[in-house]
Amino acid sequence: MISLGILVVGLGHSAAGVLDHRLWVGKSGDWQRVRGGPPAVIGGRLVGTPKAVWRLGGAAVNGVKASLDVAAWQRSAGSWSALPVNPALPKRMFANILHDALGKRLLIWGGSTQVAGLSDLVSTVVEAPSSGGEQLDLTTGKSSALSNATLAGLPSMAVDAAVAQGPASTDAWVFGAAPLLAKSQLWRVDMKSPLSKQLVWSEATGPLKFRRGSVLVWDPIGTRLLLLTIDGSLQVWAWDPAPGGQWTKLKGEDPNIPLGRVRLFGDPTLADSLAVMTFAMGDSGAKVRQATFSGKATFTPWSGQAPPWWGPVDSLWLPAQGRVLVGPGADAQGLLNPGIEDWHRICTKP
Repeated sequence: MISLGILVVGLGHSAAGVLDHRLWVGKSGDWQRVRGGPPAVIGGRLVGTPKAVWRLGGAAVNGVKASLDVAAWQRSAGSWSALPVNPALPKRMFANILHDALGKRLLIWGGSTQVAGLSDLVSTVVEAPSSGGEQLDLTTGKSSALSNATLAGLPSMAVDAAVAQGPASTDAWVFGAAPLLAKSQLWRVDMKSPLSKQLVWSEATGPLKFRRGSVLVWDPIGTRLLLLTIDGSLQVWAWDPAPGGQWTKLKGEDPNIPLGRVRLFGDPTLADSLAVMTFAMGDSGAKVRQATFSGKATFTPWSGQAPPWWGPVDSLWLPAQGRVLVGPGADAQGLLNPGIEDWHRICTKP
């Protein structure tokens, strides 16, 4: 389990200007350096299971160069450990990952297995996914290639799709775009098979467009999916899973956030402490909004000090600890800013 306090994995600079991997822990505002933790990457995915947290894939940055990382990391009992690497498997960033609780494995597919430079790490262009996929055995920690039958049952989505686990361990949803097309698509994945079913799609000119850097979450109170995305403004869309369900745009968008990526620091079950942090390339840094969702979305500026992150990050809400893990980001020049941060916040339930 995650220890009490605030945990940060970050990249700083030594006196010679070389990127320096650091792990920090803070209690009551007092930050101290500690040892251990995975190296920071861009495009990695944080995934939570009842017994552990996993950090998979992504690209490491060394100066002005980027290289894909095949390493998988597991955090349990308060510490990170690297899992055995299978060199025969491809390295991926911005991949789709689902937790198959019945099969005791993580399903990993799509994303990108190529990185030509730092610009690939902050791109917002819709890109076709790389082929194939892998599975991570949660019992042994070993990875292997997905079978063709399993891959055939998973949706083929453009790089950087949004994934949400459902209320049941056998339900999951994937929102994104068809490869090389701007049409937005929503798929439901039955983890018992696994087998996917396309639920709804919209034309490229439709009101809901796929934007990289969106986030999809299940709202158990409203029994709906919520999609946070930025398309000229910070917007929230809801999808009703009842037969014939469609996307509905909630009132209350934020026009002061016209571009960038968005992550949700919290959970829709909380009434007053959801924080939405967005990262706009070329902007002065991260913007944070306190958010609530009911019949409409309400965004108010956050009074706390935002970390100096830009670019793509990943986050994982840990409800048992009431905190969120946040992965590293990059600025417009591709320089890494602070990495994984463990925020502890007092949250109010509705």
